[in-house]
Amino acid sequence: MTYEQFPATPLVYSILHERTRKPIRLIIMFLLVFITSTAHSGKRIHVAQGDILQIKAIPFYPERTRGDRRYWNIVRMGKDTFDDLLPLIDDPSDTSISVPLTGGTYAVGDIAVIALMDIVHGLPVLSMIQVIQADKGTVSEMDVGFNLYWNFVRESGTNRSRLRISIKKWLEKNKNNLIWIEKKGHPAGGWWTIQKRDEYLGGHNTK
Repeated sequence: MTYEQFPATPLVYSILHERTRKPIRLIIMFLLVFITSTAHSGKRIHVAQGDILQIKAIPFYPERTRGDRRYWNIVRMGKDTFDDLLPLIDDPSDTSISVPLTGGTYAVGDIAVIALMDIVHGLPVLSMIQVIQADKGTVSEMDVGFNLYWNFVRESGTNRSRLRISIKKWLEKNKNNLIWIEKKGHPAGGWWTIQKRDEYLGGHNTK
């Protein structure tokens, strides 16, 4: 029976509307409970190669606040991304992002390293490379600044693996000493840094 066939009295309409609203309210309440419980379930969003490949812009030093939303969404996840980003350091797959000044394109592994450096300010990547080169006896006076990084990782895939091992050791050693620095207006809301910054002493025996 339709509304038109029912006696058109205010009481009837009131009853029908109330009966219609109750199921809708129950559905809304269920959805809110489900969404809330999912948000607080502790399930971590993983970062994969495909997420890196979707990034279209990343910061170029010394300017640290550029980059697109996808990049900063990863950085904003902070320490939860360590286990995902570390294996990606070995990935030499090219992205669509050009490297300013140096030329070529960023590899997936390069963006993983840069994201880790934006998550943890003071991550001594260049010092790690110098230690690895000293062990190999391949130190070059021409390698300064980020030229050191690019020449190192582009030399061989083995170098990327050595760098990953060094970064992993450093993060494991210092993870509990990291403190959060909140920065208003920063794309990630801030960054992590080591409470007592010391010289990098690891990196040996990374074969």
